[in-house]
Amino acid sequence: MAKHEQSSAVQPQSAQRRPIRQLQFGIALVLITLLLAWFGPMLAQHDPRTPSYIVWNPRTATFVKPPFAPLLVPGFPLGTDTLGRDLLSRLLWALRPTLTVVFFAATLRLCLGLLVGLAAGWSSRRWAQIFDSVIAVALTVPVLLVALFTVAALGIQWGVWAFILGLTLTAWADVARVIGEQTRIVRGQPYIEAARALGASSRELILRHVLPQVLG
Repeated sequence: MAKHEQSSAVQPQSAQRRPIRQLQFGIALVLITLLLAWFGPMLAQHDPRTPSYIVWNPRTATFVKPPFAPLLVPGFPLGTDTLGRDLLSRLLWALRPTLTVVFFAATLRLCLGLLVGLAAGWSSRRWAQIFDSVIAVALTVPVLLVALFTVAALGIQWGVWAFILGLTLTAWADVARVIGEQTRIVRGQPYIEAARALGASSRELILRHVLPQVLG
């Protein structure tokens, strides 16, 4: 009996340690990615835009042409593309702009989706139908197509910000749809009616009662 109680007490502890280890592993990966994004250009051995048309390989004492296979030619651990550009250097240089696009596009997408979703779920029937129609139209348009069209329309002067804007124009619709549905559910709860009866305004209801429920 004592052994059974001891084993049952050990199992929850091991089950609790497993998510903590997974969280620590995920945090470590994020930190490594951020460090590589910051120091990547300094760690790159080659210019990612410079091609290597022919290289002397001391291992085989021959000249080789691109593309190089991984670990085939010294100085090119991941090999090259068909133009002879070092893949490792290209990856190290690409981390920073990629994380910039992901961060700003995700932030703008969440903020716009949250605002539109709250407006769609809290508004009256007429305005709710208008917001729902806008969300439905945005959902039907492919995000990548809008992003490419935005980049082509704004031109190269905008750089990576044109792609961020293109990813944000319609990508917020997924978030808005979920937030709108959850807002309607929370709006019908009894504690919302009780707070309204006590004199709470719509702004107070949204900030104090609805928003904390839908942020998850």
